[in-house]
Amino acid sequence: MEQVMNNEDKELTVYIKEILRLVTVAFLALTLGELAVAAELLMEHRYNRMTLIQYVNQCGSFLTTRQDTVHFVHQSAKDYLLSPGNTVIFSPGLGEENKMIAYRCFQYVCTAAFSKCLDGRTLPAEKLEMVTRNTPYLEYLVLHWMDHGRTASLDIAELFNLEEQFFRQHSRLRPI
Repeated sequence: MEQVMNNEDKELTVYIKEILRLVTVAFLALTLGELAVAAELLMEHRYNRMTLIQYVNQCGSFLTTRQDTVHFVHQSAKDYLLSPGNTVIFSPGLGEENKMIAYRCFQYVCTAAFSKCLDGRTLPAEKLEMVTRNTPYLEYLVLHWMDHGRTASLDIAELFNLEEQFFRQHSRLRPI
């Protein structure tokens, strides 16, 4: 952890901490693309596979990448990060982390880029398989934003604008 926290590049340290938070709190392993969007990495880095792998590699001996999916090197690495004394990265109860993940995932769902994936039809999110060249369908973000919202801190409602397209009647973003 000392290697991660003592990185001379302070901006990189912020991203590394965010990546560790996301991978730790995520309900499933994240793909590089899902991680890039949820961690709010720089746009010019989000679709560059090698750069994303370099971000993961900066997380010290905690994470590894297999088949473009980010995993802990071992369960003990995750256990260490979740240990009660590790307040450098996490808030008590992980409510703040879940709030931010829920919000970022929701922002992805509400983007015009995601609505392109819907292709004008009304399909359940689980059945969407379309991937556009510049904006891949990021399954985790679509399917789990509500799960993170349920485990988020109580002030999560303050982040959501009920005027968003998603909340409108007959929204293309809610193909139900």
